[in-house]
Amino acid sequence: MTTTTTTRDFVRRLRRSELMELDSLRKSLAAIQTKHGGQLPEDVKVLAEDLIGGGAITQWQAKNLLSGRWKGFFLGKYKLLRQLGVGGMSAVFLAEHAVMRRRVAIKVLPRRRLSNPLNLSRFQQEARTCAMLNHPNVVQVIDFDRVDDQHFMVMEFVDGMDLQRLVQQQGPLRLHRVLEYLRCSASGLQHAHERGIIHRDIKPLNILIHRDGVLKISDLGLARLRYDEDPSLSGETPGVLGTADYVAPEQIRASHLADGRSDLYSLGCTLYFMLTGRAPFAQGTVQERIARHQTMPPPDPRKLRSDCPTELAEICMRLMAKSPEDRYPTATLLLQAIDRVQWNFTSSGVPISIPEHSPQESLSSIVTDSNSGSSAGGAHPVSDSPFDDFSLSNTSDDGSDASLDDLLTGIDLPTVMPATAANFQSLPAASAHTFASAVTVPKPKSAATDASQNKTIIYAGIGMAAFAVVFSVVMSIVFVFSPEDKGRGMIKRSEGGKTGNVVIIGN
Repeated sequence: MTTTTTTRDFVRRLRRSELMELDSLRKSLAAIQTKHGGQLPEDVKVLAEDLIGGGAITQWQAKNLLSGRWKGFFLGKYKLLRQLGVGGMSAVFLAEHAVMRRRVAIKVLPRRRLSNPLNLSRFQQEARTCAMLNHPNVVQVIDFDRVDDQHFMVMEFVDGMDLQRLVQQQGPLRLHRVLEYLRCSASGLQHAHERGIIHRDIKPLNILIHRDGVLKISDLGLARLRYDEDPSLSGETPGVLGTADYVAPEQIRASHLADGRSDLYSLGCTLYFMLTGRAPFAQGTVQERIARHQTMPPPDPRKLRSDCPTELAEICMRLMAKSPEDRYPTATLLLQAIDRVQWNFTSSGVPISIPEHSPQESLSSIVTDSNSGSSAGGAHPVSDSPFDDFSLSNTSDDGSDASLDDLLTGIDLPTVMPATAANFQSLPAASAHTFASAVTVPKPKSAATDASQNKTIIYAGIGMAAFAVVFSVVMSIVFVFSPEDKGRGMIKRSEGGKTGNVVIIGN
């Protein structure tokens, strides 16, 4: 549903959202007013662009404000900045701690998944599993919390790009970079395997590259402990667990039997992708690709990458061996093999270059934003996932805010809407019986009648004043002439005299 938003509507929602402190909002609006010749822009998108350009709000926040929302931008003490991606079981947001201003990635379990209690148990199990790991090549989990019925996991934010999009955008990587990423991935897996954790979904999308070049393994949503007390928490349900282009043959047959060598198979497929820019069995349907993983021998990457050293090609094909017994038994032995590869590589491939996520992009790009500047949690990039599914209540703007006028003191808003454009409906004509009951209207008074009434009021006032004076005199005489030893006398009678009324006092 399209929501019509005026400049005043947008400012009201922004104020109520608490995305900006009151003083900061007032200063930003004043600066934008000055920029536009003393008045806020009539086009609300221009106002939003100015706020985005000044770093006051993000594109994602602006899009939701423009759509009529003003709630749902906070999860506890974290302010949501934008959505990084969404997967089948969760969504990942970039967020900022309200006090420390530290940026984190928040993985949120959608409310609709709570209908199955097992989903929440698995989400909690993922958090516990991640908490067991502390390695520079594994994404760290910072916290797990809930706000009302919204459960979320707070993770380290990797400001960079996942390996899949990096290769898709820039092509096969330079050999020294391939070997470095292979080493870091093996080191992270070694750390996990030593603690009994099997990832079961190693793939380029779940390998993140920070801007400073550090590699991080993410998304342990399918991970299992080697000795799970409850296999159902690790997704032991009918069907194939993993990703078709990178899943090990034994994991296809029975996912609960996957071990560390299954992760190494997936890492071998990822190595092939870094060298050639494509998955080893990328052709055909999902079922056909899964079948090739089980039946076809691993392809030689040198057929597509002629400068690939023999030692590196042999590592790749051994990692992708069909039988787990033919692969490296452990990640530790894989690391030793990597160390034996000669480092006299040519300069083929392209240098690493991760584009910045620019806040200056047009609002029109929000709809097609590929989130090219950041990654976390291995979720798929999305343009516009359901906001209601992954955040707090999202009450639409009801048009009321008593504090708005105070905020806008000194700010010149454009005309909200001409009366002709407001689509006011005319009232229906009144029927004859609407005024059937006669109404008696009093006849106006004349000026002579008013004067006569005024004189009467004056005379009455004079008479009452005279009576009050006489009464006061009489009472004074009574108290003056009354004997102290005989008590108070009673008035017997009064007689008229020449000088006025005479009061006779008797015992």
